[in-house]
Amino acid sequence: LKVPTCIAIFAGHQGHREAVLSIDWHPLGGYFVSSGMDGEIKLWSMKEERLQQAIKDSFKTTHDASTVSFANVTARAEKNKSVLPKSAALSNFRTGTYQIPIFSTSKLHTDYVDCVQFCGDLVLSKSTSNVISLWKPLFSKDLQVATDESTSDNSGSNAAVTTREKGGSFVHLQDYRIAACDQWYIRFGTDSQCQLLAVGNCIGDIRMWEIGGSKKPYFVSNPHCGTIVRMVSFSPDGKIMISVSDDSHIWIYNIRNQKN
Repeated sequence: LKVPTCIAIFAGHQGHREAVLSIDWHPLGGYFVSSGMDGEIKLWSMKEERLQQAIKDSFKTTHDASTVSFANVTARAEKNKSVLPKSAALSNFRTGTYQIPIFSTSKLHTDYVDCVQFCGDLVLSKSTSNVISLWKPLFSKDLQVATDESTSDNSGSNAAVTTREKGGSFVHLQDYRIAACDQWYIRFGTDSQCQLLAVGNCIGDIRMWEIGGSKKPYFVSNPHCGTIVRMVSFSPDGKIMISVSDDSHIWIYNIRNQKN
């Protein structure tokens, strides 16, 4: 964010084939997850040596030479009646393209994946099927362990069932059921500690769960909201939740009171 240089583009051979709808960073910053209208969920790594070097190089320039010419920068500066900074000179920085994610799956959802978010090393994702799924992506070092657990698990729980496909395997841990949430572009939210999960629906209701706790949700009531709740978000301390709805209203809730 300190410089406007475009460092990388994640697209191409194994990238998304349709519009990307949601992106979220891993808490440690080494990965990000993306989802889109192609029904795919992909994990991308920021740890590649070439990419790390590009991040360092981006601080040496403020403009991408492939898209910004000196003439254009000069014209913009004159239009804004500002002094052209010395750093606006032509740069030799080249934006890199990264075509291969470290994980990819289309087996979790059958429609647009309109919201995806890390929950520690786990992932929460949602489509238009009235459910939010909590799952763990598996890489080569995890795959045999999960397979062994799946073979030895006789409890009937689906927590150790591994789904395999070309390019991605995962353990499906839990589903959070939502009523009247079969339209796309309804975003869920979690608090900063990933302890609370909340989402709205098409009739103005909001449901909230304790992640890892009971599957039974809390119901956040608001008799004044009867339209689609498009998005919810928590304050940094997790005590306040905000929601936005299709009628242009913004609602603020005291979560402590709602849970009580």
